[in-house]
Amino acid sequence: MTDHVVEIAPPPDGRVRKLESPIKGLVWISALSVALALTCLVTALVFGGTATKIITALVFGLCLVGLPSLWFLVTTAWLDWERFKRISVISFLAIIGFVTVVAIDLERAARRRHDALAASPPHELRAPAQLTLAPVDQDSLQIALLNALQQSPRNDASFIPALPSLAALAREKPDLLRRYLEASAAWRVLEHHGHLFASRRWRTALGWERIFDSNLPVSATDSRGESPGSFHFHITICLDDTPRAERPQAVRLKEGTDLQSLALGRRANLDTSWLEIQCGPVLLEVAEETPGRERRLTRAALVELEQDFRAVYQRGEFSSAVLPPDSVREGAATLELLQQPEGRWVPPNSYLFRAWANPGEPGGVWLKAVELGSEKAYDEAGVREDSSQKIGWSTDFRENFAADGGIYFGEGEQTLPYRIELWFKPESGRPERLLLSREYRIGPASPR
Repeated sequence: MTDHVVEIAPPPDGRVRKLESPIKGLVWISALSVALALTCLVTALVFGGTATKIITALVFGLCLVGLPSLWFLVTTAWLDWERFKRISVISFLAIIGFVTVVAIDLERAARRRHDALAASPPHELRAPAQLTLAPVDQDSLQIALLNALQQSPRNDASFIPALPSLAALAREKPDLLRRYLEASAAWRVLEHHGHLFASRRWRTALGWERIFDSNLPVSATDSRGESPGSFHFHITICLDDTPRAERPQAVRLKEGTDLQSLALGRRANLDTSWLEIQCGPVLLEVAEETPGRERRLTRAALVELEQDFRAVYQRGEFSSAVLPPDSVREGAATLELLQQPEGRWVPPNSYLFRAWANPGEPGGVWLKAVELGSEKAYDEAGVREDSSQKIGWSTDFRENFAADGGIYFGEGEQTLPYRIELWFKPESGRPERLLLSREYRIGPASPR
């Protein structure tokens, strides 16, 4: 038997030239990439020489390695995969590295942008809340309360729970009552566990404060600079007849009943009472802790509240004329953040926000804190819950209404830039929208 030998002819010269062409191209593109990388490095050294610029130049040079790898992979795989499959796989891995390096560089560039941002520093650190008596035409309620504290208490805890105008508003004109409370700087309307509440603010030299929304005793000074001592007073209107919390010591009374005598408690050398006065479909909560059995603040507050709500009821429609002073501001909408000094009741990295805005329709606002660069929201659910509230509105967009609240950034030691955003959710069901935003550096060393 004769063996047959099969000779394999070499590929045509043209094929060899085609296979040689990607290698030559790779050499030229690689040389060009190295030249560009060196140019970037020299430029960074000449024009500044900072570590950031050097790293940027090196990263850019590494990225250029992916360009010839991509070109070589495409050409070799198309011409002769079997012969160049190993180097094609290497080129493919180089491309993956190229994409990864680009992504890392973009992230670093975003973080480098933080330091270059023209971020507004937080405003001046506020002193601890000091209740300074405002002028007479500012807040008649607190004038009456502080004057009542100057009087010696009687040994009588009885009073008449009379608030006919509030009860009439709640029954006959609930929409007017709610719009008045939402637009008034003296009240803060918020939703808690699906229920609406309006808490009374206190007016200080810094503006309307959430002092009444606290369960801590506070001190106040009158116009002569004298302090009536520590006390606690809290007013909340429960707009859907649901108390903010179940309190065994609370006494439920009906508006318009005869003289009522109260059983008082005792805490921190103060006589305490917690009333729930039923005013039609709404509930008025009044908490008082003062020395002496007489409920001096409760009596004075009911008289002043009745006058306020009578004016609203008699007006019959919403009008800024019956709102407390500084409830409406004309001009551009604003948003500011104020850092609170640390204290017994204030942890580090605690801030207050104040906003003046007009969404043009009923709804609620809340804050969102977004870290610049990563665009990650800080504790989005917690910040929203703490800052959510209703806000006033009108069809005249020159008018703005107040919103305020607190935000806590934890006890981290790093100072980071954040974009503080004020969002609005319409009651009409339309999509949520951004109203205002402002950038701040947040951290233990936040500059003034």
